[in-house]
Amino acid sequence: MTQKHSLSPVIASGILGNMMTESNLRTDAYNPKEGAIGLIQWLGQRRQALENFAGNEGKPVTDWRVQVDFMMHELKTNESGSWARLQQAQTPRQAAAIFDKYYERSSGQARGQCMANAENV
Repeated sequence: MTQKHSLSPVIASGILGNMMTESNLRTDAYNPKEGAIGLIQWLGQRRQALENFAGNEGKPVTDWRVQVDFMMHELKTNESGSWARLQQAQTPRQAAAIFDKYYERSSGQARGQCMANAENV
């Protein structure tokens, strides 16, 4: 992930900290209450976009490479504001907080866990 997408260790750790919290790094993670799937628990239109992306690649939606490539596609296109903020992170904890707040747009309830996971990566 870091080489292909030129991610710094700080950013990669922040993203992984969130993935650990969201899905326990399981690409097949599913939240039936929300209908969220994958490493980052995409839902709604973003889930549909992930599924379309996987289909266009001719690969299963559960392929970790597809999910990471899709995440990076989002960060470089319609989530470019999140990407710009993420690039300013100085520590894994900061990267995790930025990723959670601006890319995942979560309620913030698990942000502390994301930050702790990122620091431990």
